[in-house]
Amino acid sequence: MRKLTLVALTLFFTNSSFGNLQVYPTRLFLSPRSKTGTISIKLKTDEPMTYRVSTMFYEMLPDGSMKQRPDLARSEESAKKYLRYSPKRISLKPGVEQVVRISARRFKSMSRKEVRTHLYFRPEEKTPNKNKKNKLTKKESAFDLRAQVAVAIPIIVSSEPSEKPHSIENFKLFTENGTNYFSFNLVNNSERYLYGDIKVYKNNSGDRKLLTEVKGISSYIPKRLIKFSLTELNKGSIPNGEYLAEFNEYSSVKKEEGKITKAQFIKK
Repeated sequence: MRKLTLVALTLFFTNSSFGNLQVYPTRLFLSPRSKTGTISIKLKTDEPMTYRVSTMFYEMLPDGSMKQRPDLARSEESAKKYLRYSPKRISLKPGVEQVVRISARRFKSMSRKEVRTHLYFRPEEKTPNKNKKNKLTKKESAFDLRAQVAVAIPIIVSSEPSEKPHSIENFKLFTENGTNYFSFNLVNNSERYLYGDIKVYKNNSGDRKLLTEVKGISSYIPKRLIKFSLTELNKGSIPNGEYLAEFNEYSSVKKEEGKITKAQFIKK
């Protein structure tokens, strides 16, 4: 029997669960004021699973997609050398929560104001049962096809939490392949990382109608293109009028205490 295992990577930014796993929190921010944290993971299947815990560095591309870059694990942006975590291997039983503890150190030696990495949970392959015999004819083949989920949780280490200057550029609405979208460039004017929520409204004589809300948007690069569909806008042409975009940046504070940046677009 041939065994084919598919490993699907999940980067948790907004959702606390995917497939058979439940993870909380989906992002961790550590600083001299909060040097330690925990990530809990729970299995929602009937079979136990074992995961290896490590760190993985991801490069963000201009469109916001993420690419694994193990070669950058020791770069000045990487938080790997400032972190300690345990355990490094977890065996999950169905419905039982397992906690991984993380701590940050050596803040004064950081060459940047903020560094980052992802805590990487990768499923461990099960050992085949050597006693199990499979009777196959010469023309037959067999596959044990199993989809497994690898989870990556972003961890930000900051030497001193402070304001993160940013701006919204080139905000617009447009139609593409029959679907209405908004887009803008989220510009970061510091060496820190942005994280927050986005809202887009249509302004009707001072009465704002919420068209879409996107939660948990991260940016690790100087300029990231933000593009999402307008969920509350009917298909077809976009009505003329005034549209507003808001980005509430709260990476190191509570949501209600974040800094809201606005942009305006008028369609004529």
